[in-house]
Amino acid sequence: MKIVIDTNAAPIMSYEGAEPVASLITIHVEDCDSAQDAIDLEQLTVFVDAWRIFRNRSARHGEGWKNSGWRGALFDMHKKMDRLWNEFMLSKSPPSDYDSALDLMNFAAFFIRGRRDGLTGRWQWPE
Repeated sequence: MKIVIDTNAAPIMSYEGAEPVASLITIHVEDCDSAQDAIDLEQLTVFVDAWRIFRNRSARHGEGWKNSGWRGALFDMHKKMDRLWNEFMLSKSPPSDYDSALDLMNFAAFFIRGRRDGLTGRWQWPE
């Protein structure tokens, strides 16, 4: 399977509940002929939706997550997971979107980037 990412075209695939990523990214798939390729494309679509949120919020906030470093990203992951648990496990009327889950994915990426790159941020954290 060959995947080409085009940031200037309309999408060819999305999943139920996802907002279109029309002006940001399109996934063109060539030689997609196996069941695994279809599964891979479904998984990639979710990552693209998380990336869309990252891109939109970065346009507003820049790289503000770096102020708290990798520990802040880990803390935010905990908050997002708590929110998801409450929204989908405890609530009688869960939300129709997956915004909190997509945020969790982005904060996981922030954690990985921060930890990998040694970004401790400016906040004071206990050692």
